[in-house]
Amino acid sequence: MLIFYSMLYLSICKDYTKITVFYALGMVVAFCLAWIFNKLLDMEVTFSMLLGLAIGFFLIAALEMGQIKDYFKDNSGNYKGVLEYFKKYWQLVIANFCYTLGLYTHNFVFWTTDLHIIVVKSYVCCEPFDMATYLAMLTSISCSVIFISNVERRFHGRYKDYSEAVIGGKLSEIARSELRMFRQLSFELMNISRTQFIITVVLFLAIVVLLPLYGMSGLVMQIYPCLAAA
Repeated sequence: MLIFYSMLYLSICKDYTKITVFYALGMVVAFCLAWIFNKLLDMEVTFSMLLGLAIGFFLIAALEMGQIKDYFKDNSGNYKGVLEYFKKYWQLVIANFCYTLGLYTHNFVFWTTDLHIIVVKSYVCCEPFDMATYLAMLTSISCSVIFISNVERRFHGRYKDYSEAVIGGKLSEIARSELRMFRQLSFELMNISRTQFIITVVLFLAIVVLLPLYGMSGLVMQIYPCLAAA
C-alpha cells in the first residue's frame, strides 16, 4: 500500500525515471537476497523468496518516501482538511469503491469455498482461482502502464497550454486550447484501447497455448478466459 500510494505522488511529480529505477533496484535486491538466503544460508525456498521480496519492497518504499520528502518539503499539518474532498468529489469516492470491489470481491468469494487452502494458519488462498487471477492481471496491467506513461504525460502538456491560455489568453485561444486538449485525450484513450486489445489477444493466445504444455491446466485454464475478459 505504501509503495503504491508513494508511486502516485511521484507520478504527480512526473518523475517516471526515478520510479523505474526504484522498482528495478528493489526487484534486483529481492532476487539476489532470495538466492543468497536459499543457496548460501540454506534457508527454505519459500521463506527465502518471501523474505527477499519483503526486503525488496521495503527498499522501494524507503526510496520513494525519501523522494517524496525531498519534493514536498512543506507540510501544513491540516490532515482533517482532506475529508472535505470526500464531500466535494463524492462521485470519485463511489467510483473508486466500486472499482476496488470489482477487483477483489471475487477473490474473497472463492477463498470461502471448499477449494480454499490455509497456509501456516495465516494465508488463505484458492490456488486455481488465484493463479488465474494473476494471469488475468498480467494480461491487462499494461493498460495502466500505458495510461500513466502516454496519456498523462502527453495530456499534461495540452492541459498546461490550456491553463496558460485561461490565465492570460484571448477567448479564441482558450477555446482552441480546450479543443486541442480534449482531442488529445480522446486520441490517447482510443490508442490505449487499440493497443490493449492487441496485447490482450497476443497474451491470451500465448497463455492458453503454452502454459498447458508446462502442466498448468484444469481449473486454471477454465477460469482464466472469464477473468481475462472481465
